[in-house]
Amino acid sequence: MTLIIKIPVANPLRFYALNGSSFGYPAHENSWMAHYCQKFNQTDKLAIQVHLKEKYALGVTAILQDESENQIDTMTGTISSTFYQDDYRIWSMSDASVLDQEEGVYRVALSISVNDGEVISEKIYYSEWFYIAESHDDTVLLNYTNDVNDFDIDFDEGENSFDFRVEAGVMSEGFKPGSKDEVYIEQVRKVVKLESVPYNVESWVFGPPEEESLTGWQIS
Repeated sequence: MTLIIKIPVANPLRFYALNGSSFGYPAHENSWMAHYCQKFNQTDKLAIQVHLKEKYALGVTAILQDESENQIDTMTGTISSTFYQDDYRIWSMSDASVLDQEEGVYRVALSISVNDGEVISEKIYYSEWFYIAESHDDTVLLNYTNDVNDFDIDFDEGENSFDFRVEAGVMSEGFKPGSKDEVYIEQVRKVVKLESVPYNVESWVFGPPEEESLTGWQIS
């Protein structure tokens, strides 16, 4: 069966259907994941991409909701004028200010109009809950893109880079200083150092403290 809607897993948010099961916050099939909530700073950019089957998926509305499911903001996207793969058009949005909200828990709701050939209906997809604050200690902002279309993302269409914040830090153990040296050996076998560039070898750790954990889709 042809999928009318594709939501790429490489999006910075994971979405699930209205009547589907939640992936993370506030409940999860694994209790140790129930405490994890994805984090964003108020200055982070939010970008999302959705694939719509031509003639069947008609449009997308993205809504930011608070923890009480109140509508806080609406995000506007664009639909590509050309096809991506197998008659899919790309709906994409990028907003550098939508996360500039009061500190709290939020989610994104995608309302997608679908025409099955007989009636027009609305499909609802919710993101996992995420926490917005002015800043989050011990996190780093990852920005990712690709020079070719892959991972079900059309990197040529609309917004072609995505922000993803995750807990991470440099380990205090395992620090190794080093240098890249350029030397010259004279005829008398004397080694002369021409240039030396020092560097540090450090180990990064991704993931929150032991009482929490990243979800499986974030790790993959």
